[in-house]
Amino acid sequence: MPGSVSGESDTRGANVPVSPVLIALGVTGVCFGISQLFPLPVTGAIKALFYSGFVLMALSGFIALDGHIRLKRAKTSIQPWKPTTTIITEGVYRYTRNPLYLSLCMLQLGIGLVINNAFIVAGSFLSALLFYIVAIRREEAYLERKFGDEYLEYKTKTRRWL
Repeated sequence: MPGSVSGESDTRGANVPVSPVLIALGVTGVCFGISQLFPLPVTGAIKALFYSGFVLMALSGFIALDGHIRLKRAKTSIQPWKPTTTIITEGVYRYTRNPLYLSLCMLQLGIGLVINNAFIVAGSFLSALLFYIVAIRREEAYLERKFGDEYLEYKTKTRRWL
């Protein structure tokens, strides 16, 4: 039944145990540390990759900003361990169900390209996997229980990432 979470009180949201931002920072930090021991550039002198890193970082900022604004307007929490009050389907949420996770991955990928660090580039994909394992699976199960058909319909129309 929409509006309830299987009869339980909705005080913990999706019950995500770790902040996704900490996951991204942790993976980036570990990847940077590894790169200090075993330097591995992305490419020799391909300037296009360097500049595309800046483009990814800028797009990441736009996606994150729009996602935050939509959450604030809907008066729902950005924190995945707090209750969600509504399904947002406007702005970047029309194109991705997880714009904030996407923006973190894009930022990490962009940084890796700009500083020419293959470990950080690879780490952006590891972060995406960890976001899925730690947060997205829990969030999707929670939203299906809470919003039922409304969320299931949104899932059929909107991709998880892009």
